[in-house]
Amino acid sequence: MVIISCNHHDYIRLIKIYAGIKIMERICISLPDEMYNLLFDKAQQKKSTVSHYIRHLMDLGLKVEEMSETNTDRNDGSKKELELIIHLLKKVLNADFETRILVRYLTANLDVGKEEDHEQMREKAKLKAESLVEGLMESL
Repeated sequence: MVIISCNHHDYIRLIKIYAGIKIMERICISLPDEMYNLLFDKAQQKKSTVSHYIRHLMDLGLKVEEMSETNTDRNDGSKKELELIIHLLKKVLNADFETRILVRYLTANLDVGKEEDHEQMREKAKLKAESLVEGLMESL
C-alpha cells in the first residue's frame, strides 16, 4: 500500500494565505500498490506528475457526473414528450381505423338496414379500431 502524504506545515500554509498566494487544498489518500503503479505509469506516459494526473482524472470524473445528471433531466423531458406523441398517435389511429371500418360497412349496406343497425355498427367499429390500435401500440 502506498500512502500519499501531506508534506507541508500548517504555518507555511497560513503565511501563504495571508500573503494572498493561491494555494490548493491538500488531502491525504491511501492507494493499493497496483493502482498507484498504474497512475504512476500513466502519468509518466503523459509526461506529468502523479498529482497533476490525479487532478486531471478527478476533473474528468466530475464533468462526467455533471453531464450524467444533465442527461437524466433531459431524458425525463423526452419521456414525457414521447408519451404525448404516443397518446396523439393513438387518437389519430383510432379515428382513422374507425372511419375505414364505417366506410366499408356503409358501402356494403348503402340502402339496407335501420338506424339502430347503423348505430350498432358504429360502436363495433369504434371497439375494433381501439383493439387494432392497442395491438399496434403493444408492438412498440
